[in-house]
Amino acid sequence: MNKKKICVLHGAINNAGDFLIKNRGFDLISNFLDQDIEFIPVERWKSIEKECDALIILGGPLIRSTLHPHAENIYEYINKNEVPVICIGLGLGGNDLNEYDNFFKDEKSVFFWKKVYESSRLFSVRDKNTQLVLKEYGIDAYLTGCPAFFDLETIKKKNLHENKKEDTKNYINKIIVTIPNGNLKDLLNFFRTLYFISYLRLKTRVEGSNKNITLVFQHKISSVANKTCAMYAQALGFKVLDASGKGLDENETIREGNLHIGTRLHSNIYFLSTDKPSYLLSVDNRTKGFLSTITTPSEKFTIKGIKKLVDLYFEESKNTEVFDKRIFKISNQISSYYTVMVDFMYKVNELIRKI
Repeated sequence: MNKKKICVLHGAINNAGDFLIKNRGFDLISNFLDQDIEFIPVERWKSIEKECDALIILGGPLIRSTLHPHAENIYEYINKNEVPVICIGLGLGGNDLNEYDNFFKDEKSVFFWKKVYESSRLFSVRDKNTQLVLKEYGIDAYLTGCPAFFDLETIKKKNLHENKKEDTKNYINKIIVTIPNGNLKDLLNFFRTLYFISYLRLKTRVEGSNKNITLVFQHKISSVANKTCAMYAQALGFKVLDASGKGLDENETIREGNLHIGTRLHSNIYFLSTDKPSYLLSVDNRTKGFLSTITTPSEKFTIKGIKKLVDLYFEESKNTEVFDKRIFKISNQISSYYTVMVDFMYKVNELIRKI
């Protein structure tokens, strides 16, 4: 019997967060879909050349007010090939959301996403804002959360009650810091980033903290802005890590980190998914959408917001019981989305069996 071929479209080019989505997404489909399926990874910024029985679009902010270039490749393929398209944990693009019922700016986008939905009726999204937008256009999406929410090893240990209670005061000693991908065309964000790094260093000195702090770049340290931030952070005594090109979960320094503070959504998700505290600076609709789905300490990425969030972290680090209470609450939230995701994956499996 020939294996069914499923093309799994992912967006992992350079950003370590996109690789985390890919890694955890493949873990989900490998664990919950039948073994007689051949999963073919397809880089979705390229044309789809493979013949397949179905497409899976795996995570990422692919839904924009006008058709994303990656979606154009899918559009061309499904116009020529009548195959079901399954969406797992998609989200809105960064800066497009103004009104739920007036999101899409062209008919092509509306036609495409409706066609995708009608092909399988299996469309899951990563946050409430995305779900509400799609509902306005007749797309009834499941709210499963992002595939990156789910670290199956952590979930397994919790289900088996194997998680060991640790002393928070002892294990919060390796801090991971993230910043926006640098771009000198956005000088305001660049200067905010320098302020964030500076204020974090100032507070560690004022508080007499001896914690190990690593500034992580999810994209390559290649732009002038990123290089400048990296050199400045090193001058202040931070360690610097280029984490691009592989998943956050594949990097030992990040895995060993005990707490995250910064702007990168999937660094935040990674820490929360492994039952570690995280403080998020919200920069766009991706982070806003996440905060409509999971509650974690956050402020806007402004001078005032940066100061408030850094101050909050240092205040809470003196009474670390708050970490344990928050981790317990967030863990339960992720567990509730995992229940929906498992049910969704069973429905995906039923559909594929009928193809």
